[in-house]
Amino acid sequence: MINSLQTQARSKTHIMKTERHIDAIINNSNVKTLSELTAEKVDSFAIEEKNQGKSARTIQQKLTAIKQFSNWCVKTNRLQVDPLKIVKKPSPQSDRRLKRRILEAEWPWLMRATGNGTTLRGLSGQERCLLYRTAVATGFRAKELSHIK
Repeated sequence: MINSLQTQARSKTHIMKTERHIDAIINNSNVKTLSELTAEKVDSFAIEEKNQGKSARTIQQKLTAIKQFSNWCVKTNRLQVDPLKIVKKPSPQSDRRLKRRILEAEWPWLMRATGNGTTLRGLSGQERCLLYRTAVATGFRAKELSHIK
């Protein structure tokens, strides 16, 4: 399946995370063959993750990876039916840990402080100020902004 993701030009980060999530479920569920991959084992894994305090978004990512794997197994005739078709992923909205909000009162203060600030991570205060304005205007996060050239 990893070759399939590479063929689809997925990022290395995405491929590594997907592989790590699949491995975690398979290893923790003690799955040795494809016939041992069952909805019950995957559901048990998800419950265990929740009991360990993992967020719904994290569990959803892991379940997406393993369901993608089982679907790929069906498409490539490794399995006749998808054993994980009935597995439901939790809604990240049900367990939102980080509430994002618009900077209202803080925005003018942040712009003044940043614009007059010293160099940080190779960016002057004015450069960081422009970066923050770009982030607010576009909704991009730090990692997305770091890829802009």
